[in-house]
Amino acid sequence: MRFVTVFLLLSLATSAQARLTSDQQACVAFMNADGGAVAKQQGKEHLSCILRATAGKLVGPAQACVGADPLGLVAEKMSKTTADQLEHCTAPLPGFGYSGAGTVNGVSRQSETDILTDVFGDDVGAALAGCPASKDRCTCQKKTLIAVEKLAAATRKTFLKCKKGVLASAEAGDDILRCITDGATAGSITAENIATGKVGKRVAKLGATIVRCDEAGATPGAFPGLCSALGGNALTNCLDARVGCRICRALGDIDNLDVDCDAFDDGLANSSCVDATVSTTTTEPPTTTTTVPPTFCTPGSTASCYSGAGGTSGIG
Repeated sequence: MRFVTVFLLLSLATSAQARLTSDQQACVAFMNADGGAVAKQQGKEHLSCILRATAGKLVGPAQACVGADPLGLVAEKMSKTTADQLEHCTAPLPGFGYSGAGTVNGVSRQSETDILTDVFGDDVGAALAGCPASKDRCTCQKKTLIAVEKLAAATRKTFLKCKKGVLASAEAGDDILRCITDGATAGSITAENIATGKVGKRVAKLGATIVRCDEAGATPGAFPGLCSALGGNALTNCLDARVGCRICRALGDIDNLDVDCDAFDDGLANSSCVDATVSTTTTEPPTTTTTVPPTFCTPGSTASCYSGAGGTSGIG
């Protein structure tokens, strides 16, 4: 993820070559912050599902727990987004960096669901079927998801901090885009994905967690999503890329940016950050659908490619 060091000069779909007013900047800032809050709360809900499932305390199927929001905490965060839009986003609306509360809420929540699916596959319950009998595997799954969620949170936080610094002088979406893809922009996601950076440190912690899983013999079968059959650095790189892909796409939708997330997630144009290609042949009836999974390559080596196994879902 985020091995792109050269700024991708991509244009905003609906850019306006003028700086935003202070009120418009406030609108954009509120929408971004609210989107991060929605995603963070959705991630907490997913983690709660996994923790209860691995402890044998979850009532009902684990997959049904995903997105259930039993206490309405995600809905509460989404309501704040809507309220902030009404209060802070008045005409004239920002000419770039803005998409509206509906998009912010939808893609922020969906990005977290997509990350969970990328890790565990379409049926979380099937991935956790051996819990709590298989203690090592359950511990591995739990701690890895925690590390993945912390990486996701750090990535979003890094973007928001960088964007806050450039928003006052930004004249188009390209200026905001640098906070995702440009390694030369201080504080960007790419710039922070080094050993001493905020994002890079979280990747290292994820890697350390995977090492402990491998040492316990708990990795095989633990992550039957798009990174299945992997371990060690390959698994770390794959999970890192999945987080990068999903957050890149969410930020692109929230800020209405034309960003190449396929190049961003692992530095390669390898279709690793596009939804699976679906071809459909229809007769009367039925409908037959064939899904071709994306191909992933270990960063820096086009010879080490592997196909993702598992479902993807997503907005944007």
